[in-house]
Amino acid sequence: KMAPIYPSLPKKTLFLVLVSIVATASARTWDDKEIRVGGSRRVQERRSRNPTSSFSAIGLRGGATGFSQLHSIFTSKNDEKSGWFASSDGSRLGFGFSSKRGDDTAKENEEGSVTLKWYDISLTLKSKKKEERILLKNVTGEAKPGRFLGIMGPSGAGKTTLLNALAGRVPASKNVALSGEIERKGDQNSPFAFVPQDDVFYSQMTVWETLMFTAELRLPKKMSFEEKKQRAEDVMTKLGLAKAKDTIVGNRKIRGISGGEKKRLSIACELISNPKIIFADEPTSGLDSFQAESVMESLKRLSQEGHTVIAVIHQPSGNIFSMLDDLYLLSEGMVIYSGAAKDAEKSIARYAGLKSRSSTISSPEYLLSIASIDYSSKDKEMYSRGLIEALSDAHLQRTKAGKEAALQRIQKERSPSRDIEMLAKIQPKTRKLRAFKELQKAKLEATLPKAPFHRQFALLFKRAYREVARNKAVIAIKAAQQITTALVYGGIFSFTNSSSSIQDRFGLISLVAIGALNLNLAGTVRSFLKEKEVVDAERTKNTYSVFPYFLSKLAAEAPLNAVLSALFGVLIYPLVGFQPSWRKFSNFVGITTAHSFASSALGLYLGAVAKSTDTALALMPPLIILQAVFNGVNIAEENTPRVLRWIPKVSLVRWCFEGLAVNEFEGLEFERPMRPGMRRPGKPLTGDEALERVSIVNGSVKRALLVELGLLGFFYIQTLGALLRGAPKFATMEHIVEADAREIEEVKVV
Repeated sequence: KMAPIYPSLPKKTLFLVLVSIVATASARTWDDKEIRVGGSRRVQERRSRNPTSSFSAIGLRGGATGFSQLHSIFTSKNDEKSGWFASSDGSRLGFGFSSKRGDDTAKENEEGSVTLKWYDISLTLKSKKKEERILLKNVTGEAKPGRFLGIMGPSGAGKTTLLNALAGRVPASKNVALSGEIERKGDQNSPFAFVPQDDVFYSQMTVWETLMFTAELRLPKKMSFEEKKQRAEDVMTKLGLAKAKDTIVGNRKIRGISGGEKKRLSIACELISNPKIIFADEPTSGLDSFQAESVMESLKRLSQEGHTVIAVIHQPSGNIFSMLDDLYLLSEGMVIYSGAAKDAEKSIARYAGLKSRSSTISSPEYLLSIASIDYSSKDKEMYSRGLIEALSDAHLQRTKAGKEAALQRIQKERSPSRDIEMLAKIQPKTRKLRAFKELQKAKLEATLPKAPFHRQFALLFKRAYREVARNKAVIAIKAAQQITTALVYGGIFSFTNSSSSIQDRFGLISLVAIGALNLNLAGTVRSFLKEKEVVDAERTKNTYSVFPYFLSKLAAEAPLNAVLSALFGVLIYPLVGFQPSWRKFSNFVGITTAHSFASSALGLYLGAVAKSTDTALALMPPLIILQAVFNGVNIAEENTPRVLRWIPKVSLVRWCFEGLAVNEFEGLEFERPMRPGMRRPGKPLTGDEALERVSIVNGSVKRALLVELGLLGFFYIQTLGALLRGAPKFATMEHIVEADAREIEEVKVV
């Protein structure tokens, strides 16, 4: 029958066609998607939804035209099995291939799959007024491998809170009360992935560099570089990021990859470590419909490969909702539905006696309207609250009924060992079978970075240096600031040997010290707080330690900061007419450079201790004002309030001012002004006498420089300590792990 369709097909090819027909018929379900081959023909791509099958087939709609073209495009490789296929109705015929590597991956994911169960999770938040707000109330559910679970609900329903609780990402606080139990059935030591709602990356890193950085730091030491590189390539291809491989990530100000690509990059970075469970917090937030569907398709494919995927979905479209296998519907912190997504609408409507939805609204909109409280009137509010509580109670009853039925089955069987095993699964609160040694070992290994110290430093230094060197706009702005400031000062001040220039010199030196503090402090605070978001996210995943990060950051940024500070000194020194001496010039540049570094160090410390950018920026003005007031000139030490007398000793402005003043005034002589009645000028005024006027006695350049360097080191140490103390901490719940037969016997004997 096929000969008339394509008479030139050889017998071997006809045999492959028949085999492909059988393979096609045995597949469970298919996802159809139209693509183009050669830019002219409509092609049908069909992929099995069965997670254990990775068979793909491509063919033309109708007839046999273009088969030779497809045959030339798709050639058999060593790791692929290929053949012709035909649709069940005979209207489509084409060439298909099955990747051996994909089969192996699917098999590996299926064998190491993890089922996640949670029991009676409750979370209460206490306010400062001692009022309690219940965010989650006795939430119980399950997520299975190979199925895409979506958590839905109106705003404030507790979706993200539940996801954070399951992933262990609820911030620890004395005002947070978290209770409940989580059970993992399957591979206990497998990592999990958490994709946050906000994607934070280093903006100057390319997609490939970001993936390789993650692979080298998060993959085990025993893996070779080539294996890590191959893992990064596989993940990049799987998430459709190959075309953006050499594109920088970018940010709001720097053009880079799109929002959808950035979200897929977040998922790709998590997939590097081959996690079995994937948590995604609103992966479609901020994306257009096309990008949102693209991201959801990526998560859907991961679930089909055997991963356990749990995602918070906010107001999904009909197409996105159709990708969900299971639905977990929340309202007011309570579960009102848990089960197959396709059955949610009918199940809720049938139980609540509601009318079927109108054709003008989609299924997810209908479900969200049921889960939302109508505040338009008191009667409607009472009705909606009563409906939600009734649905929640019904869900709890179904959960309890399932447990009771299982307990009854156990009592009938009366097998002691089976009693222990089944009770452990059904009654997690009374379960005593916990593999403590294995769990503690896994926790310890999870808290340690995979790469050694020197490798962490090398990779972090390379990333920090790229971020500094590639950000040419920031370099240009900082250079322009230094040049402009020097030119402005040079256009205003011009020093002579007259006594009137004494005030000018003191004024300019004070401006230089205060200006350098303000410029470096503000710039460091703004940039470091943005960077700290990325660092905190990576530290949460134990990608690297704090010390190699901090050391690499200082080493990468030091050359540019030194050059910019020296640029200012080189320009301003001759423009204003400071003493023409190489020794004094080098002292000037050295003191201003040390002062700039110390000011940046203060900015790092302020950014490390501040909880937010607003807090850090609010603390900046008082710091600058205090140091400017107590600069050693504005107020005498004996007139300073006792509680504030320590400030001049740690004031960066004071020591910079003293060092520059001593450097400039030593060796100078100033002409005294002619007063009425004087026949000739008086004895010249020395620089030491001028310094005594501002209470600088026995001052030295060396002492000022050493104090600046000492404060620099002090702020660095304090910043490092603040980063160590500020490690993200999360509230914990009881984790239940499976016990083996030996442990069951031990419990039975006891």
